[in-house]
Formats: sequence, structure tokens, C-alpha cells
Amino acid sequence: MKENQNDRPQMRAEDKYSMKEITDLAYSTQTVLNNFRREVKNSLFSKRFGTEWLNSRQASRILTITQRTLKRYRRINKIQYKVMNGKCVYRYADVMALIKDPDDE
Repeated sequence: MKENQNDRPQMRAEDKYSMKEITDLAYSTQTVLNNFRREVKNSLFSKRFGTEWLNSRQASRILTITQRTLKRYRRINKIQYKVMNGKCVYRYADVMALIKDPDDE
């Protein structure tokens, strides 16, 4: 049975979107998906290891220091860290403890 062209729904003028609107929607959708993936990944990671972990960028932003200073803190054992998947990660609690008492090692 052949489909007749008249059987297809016709687009009305108000159903048409500009290319910019379509691009904006695609970008927004991609952003939402990326945020969702990140949250799921962090959630699974937290459940697996029982804590929330921060990468170097996140930790340095919370501490309002550069990533180089964070590296120095690691070297002098001022902050604890682990290497996971080739990247340094920090426990959220350790970062917050450093904010509360920055001179305590």
C-alpha cells in the first residue's frame, strides 16, 4: 500500500522554526545532556567510593588558588589527594577542611 502525499500532516507556517532557533535548541539540549551525564557520573563515583570527589580545577576554584598552588599543596602534603584515571582528585571534605583552617596540615 502506497502512502499518499495527502495523508502526511502538512506543516503550517507557525510550525516552521528558524535555523537559529533549531541551533539554540540543539545547543541547549546538548548542554542539559552533558550536565546530566556529569551528575550521573559523579553520583555513581560517589556511591562507589562513599564520598564526593573534586578534580583539580574544581578544588582550586573552591579554594580560590591557582592549580599550580594546589600542586604545591599536594607536594608539601597540605592536602590529601588520590590519582584516579590519571588525574588528581580531592575529597570534598578535605577541601572544605582546608578552607576552615588553612594553616593546619
